[in-house]
Amino acid sequence: MRIVRTMGASRTFWLAVGLLLVSFAAVGQAQHLVIGLDNKIDFDDTGKQVPRPPGKDAVVIVDITKRAEPRIVGTLPLMNSLLGPPTNLAITPDDHVALVANSVAWVEEGGTWKPAPDNKLFVIDLQASPPTLVETVTVGQQPSGMAINKAGTLVLKAATLPLRAPGSGTGRSVARPGL
Repeated sequence: MRIVRTMGASRTFWLAVGLLLVSFAAVGQAQHLVIGLDNKIDFDDTGKQVPRPPGKDAVVIVDITKRAEPRIVGTLPLMNSLLGPPTNLAITPDDHVALVANSVAWVEEGGTWKPAPDNKLFVIDLQASPPTLVETVTVGQQPSGMAINKAGTLVLKAATLPLRAPGSGTGRSVARPGL
């Protein structure tokens, strides 16, 4: 029984140490958040989804250097979609570049708007003031997931087959603004 109590105290101590280390690690991480705002779907009074025309989406860049006082440093009018996973937004480990993949475009068909596969990857310079779109890269159809290597020089973009367009998993080097 005494061993259990000793281990319990030790666990509490190590939990506290672990939380402290995680908080220090979080400070060394990216100092920006990237938020995608999809404004293409609305709801009527009955709760039914109503598609709206495109053109009002945005990507918001938030500076979180001061965690208790986050501030919006930029808003870019870029098409993006809730229909893709949250891994369609990414920031390089050095906090210089944000990537936003748009998995679906919005096309008019039969008097209403419908999603169709898109192939755009937006490259945003986070060091510019305000953050700026520096490039739009054409990637495979319907990007649905991204990862950036630790060096920040390679992005892998994937898709879940067969639900996504064939041949849409790719890798690309990251173009660094100003280099």
